Amino acid sequence: MKILLVHRFLPGRFGALAQALSERGDSCVFLHAEGDEAPPGVRSVRFIPSRPADLGDDSRMRPLETAVLDGEAAFRAARSLAAAGFRPDAIVAQGGFGPGLHLAEAFRGVPLLGAFEWFDPDPAARAQLRLELAACRQGLVESRVQLAEFPTAFQSRLRVVHAGIDTRVWAPVRSRGTARAELGLGRDDELLVHAGPIFQPQRGCDTVLEALGVLQQRRPRLQICLVGEAAGLYGPPMAIDGPRRTAMRAGLAALDRARLRVATGCTAEFRRTALQAADATIYYADGCPVSLALLEAMSCAVPIVGSDTAVVREFLVDGQSALLAPFGDAAALTGAVERLFEDRYAAMELARTARRQAVLRHGLAAQVSRQVACLDEMVRGAGSSACAHIPVARSA
Repeated sequence: MKILLVHRFLPGRFGALAQALSERGDSCVFLHAEGDEAPPGVRSVRFIPSRPADLGDDSRMRPLETAVLDGEAAFRAARSLAAAGFRPDAIVAQGGFGPGLHLAEAFRGVPLLGAFEWFDPDPAARAQLRLELAACRQGLVESRVQLAEFPTAFQSRLRVVHAGIDTRVWAPVRSRGTARAELGLGRDDELLVHAGPIFQPQRGCDTVLEALGVLQQRRPRLQICLVGEAAGLYGPPMAIDGPRRTAMRAGLAALDRARLRVATGCTAEFRRTALQAADATIYYADGCPVSLALLEAMSCAVPIVGSDTAVVREFLVDGQSALLAPFGDAAALTGAVERLFEDRYAAMELARTARRQAVLRHGLAAQVSRQVACLDEMVRGAGSSACAHIPVARSA
C-alpha cells in the first residue's frame, strides 16, 4: 500500500509505525514540519507554515492558531504530492494539533486514521478537534480515561492503543554504578527523579515542589533531578499572578539548589541515565494524558510514587506496582516517597512488577502491531478485535 503519515515532528510518535510499514513493503511518505530523522525506506516531505503564530500575549489562542497554520501548510504540501501523481491508500495523521485538518479534502475518498491524545477542555481547541474527528474513519487514543473524554458520538470509531515503549532500550542496568557516576552521585547519595512535565497545574506543580522541599530538609543526602518538559501541552496556563504560580515560586525558592538538577528539555539518553540511577521517581498527573515518561520509568524498573488519579490508576496499582498518593496532598506524597527510600526490598518489588507490566502490556512491538492492524482493518472497511484496546492495570 501507499501510506501518507502526517505529524508536525519527524518521526514523532509515528517512527516505529513508519518503519514497520516500510519493512513489510509499503511505500511510505512522511509529511512533517520539523525534524530530519526519517526511518529507513521512508520518504520525508516538509510542510512549511506561511507564518508563525502571533497573537501577542494571548497564549491560550496560540496553539489553535498554530494548528490552523499547520493544517493549511499540510494541505498545500498534500496537494503538491497529488499533483505529482501520489495518491495514498491510507493516511495516518497526528490528531488535535492541526496537520490533519484538511487532508480528507486533499485526498478525497482516502481513509484517514487519526492518532489523538486528549479532548482538550478549551472550547476553541474542542471545535478544531471535532473537525478532525469528523474527517477520520477511525482513530486511536492511548488510554481509557482519554477515550472517555471524547464525545460519545465519536467514541465508537476510536480504539485504545498505546504508542508503546521499547522495553529493550528503556531497561534497568545490572549495576547502577556507571549511571550514578555519570550524574556525579556519591556512594551515600539518594536520587529522586521527577518524570514528565512539572511546571503545570495538571501535574500538581505546587504540591510536588512542596513535597520536594520537605524531603530535602529531612534527607540531607537527597539529590533531586527534574527531567522532561518544563510545561505540558494540555490545560490552561497558570495566571501570571495566580495563587498556584505564587506557590510554585515559593516551592522553588525553598529548594536547596546545590542538590537540585533541572534538566527540562533534556535528551532521551539523559532521561534514561537518570532513571537507571534513580532510587525513586514521582509521576503526578490529573486531567491530562499519561505521558511517555511514566512508561519509561516503569520499563526502567524504578520505584514509582504516582498520583491516585484515574489516568495513573489505569497503568499502576497501589501497593502492587507503585505507591499512589492523593492528588494535591503534599504530606501523603512525601510519606510515600520516604517509604520507598526506607524499605528498599518492598520498593524494588514494586519496581519489578511495574517493569513486567510495561513489557507485557506496553511493549513497542506489540503496540505497533495493533496500530498496523487498525490501519489494515480501516482500509478494508471492517472492524476487528485485532486492534482492540490494551488491558488496564488490575489488582490481584
